[in-house]
Amino acid sequence: MEHTDMVRKVDGLGRIGIPVKLRREMDIEMCDDIEIFLEDDFIILKKFHASRPCMITGQVSEGNLEFANGKIVLSPEGVRMLLKELRDQTTSKNRFIL
Repeated sequence: MEHTDMVRKVDGLGRIGIPVKLRREMDIEMCDDIEIFLEDDFIILKKFHASRPCMITGQVSEGNLEFANGKIVLSPEGVRMLLKELRDQTTSKNRFIL
């Protein structure tokens, strides 16, 4: 774990300020969601990235890909399944081959 030499006080509402240098480094903007984890005696903060489920497999993963401006979400396995089905459908009907 990297030591930053940055110390902040907790205010009366339990809040701490995250230094601007760290926010820039982690690409944290105002109103971004932050995940909070506990590990032994550490509190870990991480920028939250909502992973949407794959439309074919239902998998929720950071590896999911978005297509059509986010309207289609597919996991790598969902992509493989869709490509196979498209190939099977198009070659059986002699339309075109992907």
